[in-house]
Amino acid sequence: MPPRLPKSSDRAAEATKIIRQAAGDRTIALESFQLQDLPSSGVTQILAGDTVLFAVTQADANAVNDTRESLAQHHLEEIKDSVAAYRSMRSPQTILSGLGKTAIATLVFVLLVSPINRLFRWFDQKIESSDRFRIRTVRLGSRELLSAQQVISYLTRISGLLRIVALLAIISIFINTTLSFFPATQSVSIGIFSSIFSVVSQLFWGFLSYLPNLVFLIVFGMATMYLMRFSQFVFSEIQKGELSLPGFDQDWAIPTARIAQILILILFVVTAFPYLPGAGSDAFQGISIFLGILISLGSGSAISNIIAGILLTYTRAFKIGDEVEIGEVSGTVVESGFTKSILSRLYPLYIRGFGFRELH
Repeated sequence: MPPRLPKSSDRAAEATKIIRQAAGDRTIALESFQLQDLPSSGVTQILAGDTVLFAVTQADANAVNDTRESLAQHHLEEIKDSVAAYRSMRSPQTILSGLGKTAIATLVFVLLVSPINRLFRWFDQKIESSDRFRIRTVRLGSRELLSAQQVISYLTRISGLLRIVALLAIISIFINTTLSFFPATQSVSIGIFSSIFSVVSQLFWGFLSYLPNLVFLIVFGMATMYLMRFSQFVFSEIQKGELSLPGFDQDWAIPTARIAQILILILFVVTAFPYLPGAGSDAFQGISIFLGILISLGSGSAISNIIAGILLTYTRAFKIGDEVEIGEVSGTVVESGFTKSILSRLYPLYIRGFGFRELH
């Protein structure tokens, strides 16, 4: 009776399973891997002892323009080489060799971690002793951008971040290398390496693709900062009386400077929003809508107070130093703003919009 062959769609998977079982059974000697030709059935079987690994049919030989016997012999040699390598990698000698390599890798890991920790501790000490390290305040002209203490704080945080990255890199290399020493975990090692490489590759190429947007945001952010400083300078000069504009009251300088800065910030946010990472994603847009709803629901009274303050300011209802009377309350205006004004009397009085309350 001709041997029953697996279905063509399952032959490869079934043959792989049987070969792996035969390779793990060390009672089956390599010499027992042989061919058995069945001319009446038109197949050549590859045997491991009494176990049929798989059969080579005439159709298989015709597909590669070879004879059935030659193709079967070729598969037999490949299987014997693979089984020999499989058993060699799982031999006691290989396991002991893996343990020895693991011990050496652990020693190297410890020797690397210790100097890295010492290096970053030394760097942190140098940063903290700013007198010896000579960290200076970062200035742009006469303006202070970052104080020396802020520079020290930022350098310390960057040092801590680099330390974590370095340690994580060494730990991942150590684990991946150790797993590669043992055949049973080599596939895990390859998977970890592939995952890390994929993540790093995506981050790298993602950063490169985002670089033009990042450059635009940096340049536009710096331009916005200088524009805000310029507007602050102009209105400060108006408030001091060094600069005058026809029809523009001197008391309007500070409130108008605040309005100008708010408008500049709004322009920056609206322009920069499409260039932020993930700005086009549904999650980012959903969060933006949610925050917009929260702000609109919670800022109703604040907006009404601001509008009332603007009306009081630009209609010249009163100015600092004026004696005013609101209902039964009177006093001298000592501070005026969009959201509040303060009268000087026996105790300060806040005026919010067109109402007021006493501060005890």
